Amino acid sequence: MPRTRLLACGTSLVAILIFACSDATGPGTDGAVNVSARVNGSAWTPANGGEVYAVLTPEGFLTLAANRRGAQFQYVDGLRLAALNVSEVGHYPLTGDSGRGSYVIFDRVTFQDTMFSSTPTNIGELEITGLDTLAHRIAGRFNFQAQEINGTRWVNVDAGVFRATYTTSTP
Repeated sequence: MPRTRLLACGTSLVAILIFACSDATGPGTDGAVNVSARVNGSAWTPANGGEVYAVLTPEGFLTLAANRRGAQFQYVDGLRLAALNVSEVGHYPLTGDSGRGSYVIFDRVTFQDTMFSSTPTNIGELEITGLDTLAHRIAGRFNFQAQEINGTRWVNVDAGVFRATYTTSTP
């Protein structure tokens, strides 16, 4: 195949992939369960058998938890989202009594975990972009700033995207 034709095919393929992967309305409920984000600028996703759990109660209390594991399958860190009155596609704050974002670092040597939590003075939002109450699937985006509990360090979680299957009651 001539080189110009290869370039044209490659350019078309890149354009198709960019179009297929970009979604101005956000993730929908169809597809694999996953959570991804950037934590202080570094890519974050559950890996090595990490888990994603979600609960959406009939009263509208949403909890989403995702844990990441290291090379020996030990917990490394996790993201948590909690929001009240979730009943439809829309925006929900993660900065006060009606919602929280948190990030936790698990230390399996000292068993002293470090928790960061969003507060009312920080920036944070959960956007539900897909909710299928029959199939119990939920999808959306999130971002938040969180401060270390009883500490001075901060963490910035942005570009968060998720798709999960949820239960309707806590275990």
